[in-house]
Parts: sequence; C-alpha cells; structure tokens
Amino acid sequence: MSVLLNNPTILAAVIAGVAFLIALKVTAFLEHFQVDRLRSTARKMRP
Repeated sequence: MSVLLNNPTILAAVIAGVAFLIALKVTAFLEHFQVDRLRSTARKMRP
C-alpha cells in the first residue's frame, strides 16, 4: 500500500477517481433536489 501512495501518478489517479465519484453523487443529489422543488412548485400553482 505504501508503494502506491509513494507513487505520485497513482496517487493523482486515485484522487481524480474519488473526486469524479463525488461529483457524480453531488450532481445526482442536486438533480433529485431540483425535481422535488419543481414538483412542489407545480403543486402550489395548481388550484
């Protein structure tokens, strides 16, 4: 494990992979949140 962490290229690849996964989760969460907000807004607009 220490060999992997001592290699800057592998470390950079791991960090990039983790950052990419976090970005995907954040994007999915924001889309879900926006859909919920749009639905509640549509509900309020209906008589």
